[in-house]
Amino acid sequence: MTNKAFVRLLVLLPLLMIAAAGVYLFTRSSPESPSVPAEVSLSSKPQALVPERVLSPVLSFDREKIWFMTEEGKLFRKHIEGSDPPEEYPLSAVIQNPEGVLWPTDSKDFIVVSTLDGHSRYLFFDATSSTLAPYPPTLRSPQFLPGGNKIVYDWVTQATHELKVSDARGTNFTKIADLFRPDYELLASPVKQEVALWTRDLKNPSKLLVVDLFTGKFRALGTNAGYQGVSFSPDGTKLLAAKLGDASGGPPRLVLFDLLTSQARDLSLTAEIERTAWQEDGQALLVGSPAGFIKYQVDNQEQEEIYKFGESEAYSPQNLILHPQKPLLFFVDQKTGYLYRLEL
Repeated sequence: MTNKAFVRLLVLLPLLMIAAAGVYLFTRSSPESPSVPAEVSLSSKPQALVPERVLSPVLSFDREKIWFMTEEGKLFRKHIEGSDPPEEYPLSAVIQNPEGVLWPTDSKDFIVVSTLDGHSRYLFFDATSSTLAPYPPTLRSPQFLPGGNKIVYDWVTQATHELKVSDARGTNFTKIADLFRPDYELLASPVKQEVALWTRDLKNPSKLLVVDLFTGKFRALGTNAGYQGVSFSPDGTKLLAAKLGDASGGPPRLVLFDLLTSQARDLSLTAEIERTAWQEDGQALLVGSPAGFIKYQVDNQEQEEIYKFGESEAYSPQNLILHPQKPLLFFVDQKTGYLYRLEL
């Protein structure tokens, strides 16, 4: 290095040190930018688990598969994970015009609902013999009782409607009571020997009724009203009801009845009963709509939006299923009938 170059270096060195110090002070005083991962997922998106129209999906006993029926009357099961195709479970007869399936909570038997000459008809599937047998047409609105080996139903004659209990095949029956009107709909408790009765008739409304199947005693809830449907909590201590407003056709309001105190609470939410699902511990409810999903805490009455559909997600969710162990929600899109899986 020449003397001239060395002198230039001595002159520039302090200037370089001052510039470096300025850069250091500026970067230290500026707010730090967050590190951005290569892929950022703001939220999960619904994934089509079964991209065809399905009826009455339900989780299997091991919670690893979903059973469902197709419009062609075929029964399938599909693993909730992976992309494997659905596996058909062959039935002993072809189901004509299926409406859906009634599943027990603790039995492999089930009831198929179909349409014949404009009326609902019911067929019992015996899992032991793998056979389908039709119930008499006078047996209507069957519901499995806890244990899955008995059903409660409306027995219809030309002049009367009787509430009866029998074995799952419809034999060895016992009459519980006469029904006051012909249009009651039925839902059995998942854990108690009780059944809820309600009507949709707004011109001739009725109170919600809960019938003790041991004693035949009727208990009335709320005021006279029409109800779109009801849903028992998993422990059987509460009853969610979708209360119809008037003939204008607006969505029903959700009302929660405490079956221990007979007290009612308006949830300030509107939805058909098919757009709701209980959390397995009964501490919360999920309510779906074309806007997304809301979680309602039963104890403190708090509401939380847990998923909001994006502008490109034009879903109308129904048949909601909450997985009891995993943060998964399954639902059927009312428009397409497809079954979707959503990670919460």
